[in-house]
Amino acid sequence: MKLILASALLLLPAAAVATPVVPGATVESYATAEWPAWMSFDQSSGELFTGVETGPPANVWRVATGGGPAAPYGAPILDPDAVVHDAAGLMTGVPGSVLVGGRTGGTPIMYGILPAQTVVTVFGPSGWTNLSDMEFDPSGRLLFGDENGTNGRVFAATQPNQPPTVLFAVTGRVAGLEVDSTGRIYTSTFDGKVRIHAADGSVVSDPFLSGLGNRLLPIALGNGGPWGTDLYTVNQFTGELIRANAFADTTVIGTGFDGFLIDFEFGPDGALYVSDLGLGRIWRIAPTTTDVAAVPAALGLRIEHPNPARAPFPIRYTLPAAGPARLRIYDLQGRSVRTLVEGGAGAGEHRTDWDGRDGAGQAMAAGVYWCRLEAGRATQASKILLLP
Repeated sequence: MKLILASALLLLPAAAVATPVVPGATVESYATAEWPAWMSFDQSSGELFTGVETGPPANVWRVATGGGPAAPYGAPILDPDAVVHDAAGLMTGVPGSVLVGGRTGGTPIMYGILPAQTVVTVFGPSGWTNLSDMEFDPSGRLLFGDENGTNGRVFAATQPNQPPTVLFAVTGRVAGLEVDSTGRIYTSTFDGKVRIHAADGSVVSDPFLSGLGNRLLPIALGNGGPWGTDLYTVNQFTGELIRANAFADTTVIGTGFDGFLIDFEFGPDGALYVSDLGLGRIWRIAPTTTDVAAVPAALGLRIEHPNPARAPFPIRYTLPAAGPARLRIYDLQGRSVRTLVEGGAGAGEHRTDWDGRDGAGQAMAAGVYWCRLEAGRATQASKILLLP
């Protein structure tokens, strides 16, 4: 990717850099590097690798455990924007390699930097034009985004030397890519939207979030602890760091993220790392309390399946406090069809499933139903179009 940066985005003197603020966490400058792009951690050693947004060929960066100035890694590569650490050597056959999306002339190439810093070709052009973020999913597939002008795509590769294939298309240039523990794929695009697809590429939520800006949009999924498993991103119009739960309820948790941000990554130490291209540094955000990912202040209800839906499918709901809760399915006449949850439940996110049957075990006819969540005096409802 080639970005034309305004002079305001050139590297600034250290004295001119304002540190973002995240209540309940410390924010510090972890590393300095020219034009840092997408990042990836060696989860065992804690080393951090970053791509480089540059015109001429350049080395990717490696940051030692604990931070500090970045050091060149491997050999110069043309357009080495995105990297991912291949701990198991799934794409190179050599554990501990670093995959780099680059080019040879105008031809997109996936390279591998072996632990000895030798650069090898993993696979050549296969229909993509400009690779962006990369992640491995729980099955070991390598997934990567393709900007491809105004119509992006997500590719999947299952083994080295085998051309990757298009998994699904996305309206808009793909900027960020994340995969959760169930294999669901989150993408962000240059038009400020976040979408969710199932592992097979089918749509789960389009869009999940929107209105977040008009350039690269970093995203990351919480790795547990005080971060929970929520999605983290930034509102580019306000410079606010935001958290979004499974129901797309958003909370502002930080301010001052006004740089040209490329990527968010969670490190093995549980901190959130932010690559700031404009300021030439990596920020580290480490929680000091459990308030960073506090439970939502309101009920949440989400049908986690393409809707219309075929049973069975999961239903996720969020409670702001522990107490009695009831989750029921109703038909269009307002008659209770099935009680899925009844009784006490803890604060936070929960999951249940509906198999499309009523309380007597009979399969329900295709049609429109309502899922209703009640907790105390609060209620939330969501429509379900059940397919045969």
